[in-house]
Amino acid sequence: MSDILIESFQPARINSVDDYRRFRHTLNLIKRQSSAIPASDKEAENRLMKTLGYAKPDKFRNHRREWDRLERRIPLKYFNKIGIDRKVLQFTLELDAEEFEQACSVQTYPETAVMKLIPAVYKKIVFNKGTDEIQAIEQLKEIAVETGRTCLISFPELKSISIRPDGTVAYIFYPPELDIGESWITVKRDGRTTGVSKLR
Repeated sequence: MSDILIESFQPARINSVDDYRRFRHTLNLIKRQSSAIPASDKEAENRLMKTLGYAKPDKFRNHRREWDRLERRIPLKYFNKIGIDRKVLQFTLELDAEEFEQACSVQTYPETAVMKLIPAVYKKIVFNKGTDEIQAIEQLKEIAVETGRTCLISFPELKSISIRPDGTVAYIFYPPELDIGESWITVKRDGRTTGVSKLR
């Protein structure tokens, strides 16, 4: 395997759909509401921190940044405290869903794919410029059948395409959805780690 280039591959830097951003409208809503309690207002921020059960300001600020970017599970109490109305949130999620559907209907031109060598280790495959999604899938079918290995095309935050060794193709989509429970809001997976090597 020494002649095979194995690298940490982050598809988010490569394959994308122009102008699509998952949760665009919802993130704008959160940013606007969160800015009502800025980090510069120490007194208000401390009240918010204590209300949410935090004792360490640095930890709270780090978590708050991640909540505002929908990068970790969010306490429902946080959204309530920054004044996010449930109906407005539902409306922004509907707008995000519309943009997702539009992005899914656009012809894509993947620049790269990966071939799974062993769990969490991938070989990068580069397509010729202008190769569309259908052509890329056909090329990967040949590779997958010939090598007996699964190939993946990843458009993080939109979709992943898996081409199996028997030549079958499976799509996984990542719609902008939140799972809103009684106490927590969980962001559904986005595919950013699909096809990423995790070497230690």
